[in-house]
Amino acid sequence: MTAKTIPLTELRDAGYLQEANRQFFHPLGLALTIDINAGTMFVQDWRDIDGEGGFFTEAELNNPEAEQKAMAVAHELGQRSAVRIDVCGAVIQSIPTTLRTWTTITAPDPTGRKTKIRSIVARDTPTPPPDATITRETWEKAADGTWERTILEWQPPAAETIDRAAPTTPDTADQRK
Repeated sequence: MTAKTIPLTELRDAGYLQEANRQFFHPLGLALTIDINAGTMFVQDWRDIDGEGGFFTEAELNNPEAEQKAMAVAHELGQRSAVRIDVCGAVIQSIPTTLRTWTTITAPDPTGRKTKIRSIVARDTPTPPPDATITRETWEKAADGTWERTILEWQPPAAETIDRAAPTTPDTADQRK
């Protein structure tokens, strides 16, 4: 099957341009822009101009047309979500080369129910020991119903401290030297 293209006017009128800018480009300090007369599309770069990124004016968003466009795009995304989860495992496709599987266990999921959880460790992150403290993680439900816990950062377990003033026994005397 050959992918079709849509006219720039449809990209604008259907709300795709508005939502791409509102949800993605503007927060990054960029703006996807079209010139209908020239039939071109380009990205404006405001990253060095301001720190807050781009904004629509209140008049541009506080009107029924902008709301209808946002709702139409959200509705279409909702309709496509189930198929994308079946095919890709998520609505937004993961980058599999950045992750490696660590283990699958039965444990509480983010909702507190016991279920199968596949813990994944981000690439270039060493596998944590079982008693490590996980300091940053994300959760996502996989297509097979298993929760995927991606471990992004962890801290080693606290080192055991030895009280040097405590009475010595034959089995602890050598630890205090």
